[in-house]
Amino acid sequence: ESHVYKIPGYDLQVGFSNTATGDFEICIDAPTPAFNDDCSLAAVYPVSALSDPSSCITQIGGQVLNSDWPSNDVVTPACWDVNYPQNLWFQFTAQGPDANVSVQPSFGANAQVAIVSFAGGNSCMQGSVSVLACSDDGQLDFQNGLTPGDPYYLLVGFDSDQTGDYCVNIYNPVPPSNDIPCNAAIIT
Repeated sequence: ESHVYKIPGYDLQVGFSNTATGDFEICIDAPTPAFNDDCSLAAVYPVSALSDPSSCITQIGGQVLNSDWPSNDVVTPACWDVNYPQNLWFQFTAQGPDANVSVQPSFGANAQVAIVSFAGGNSCMQGSVSVLACSDDGQLDFQNGLTPGDPYYLLVGFDSDQTGDYCVNIYNPVPPSNDIPCNAAIIT
């Protein structure tokens, strides 16, 4: 025999494999998720940090970066372990065409990272998402794929959906003016 209990937002079914009867206790924990758990709540990566290849940010806007209770939404990149799709979101506006990303957890898990974009300005709409680059080892080197001035998102997850604090570095500097052959500096 089983019984269904209605809790706002949940259906909980309790059953026994035998004919046991009697009292029992149910403990449900509904922790607060990470502040950037949802695409629409993506943490805006500080522009000042995009030009620093060595900083690993642990807070944004006074919020500690942690993977507490993330969920999966919008997309699970192909290089990620499909058994561990939970993710966290960051948003940045490209300064240059290249990006190097590093995510370092303070706990024993590999970070899964991806750079994504949304077509037609449809931010966070499932059908408009494109995964531009993906890695399952916490490091990502993406060359000549970003359009300066366009918004992009960094998606972060961890092996076994582990939780804990981490730091992130998105290195996306403004390229020098002579970065394109037609703008080469004349050497005299």
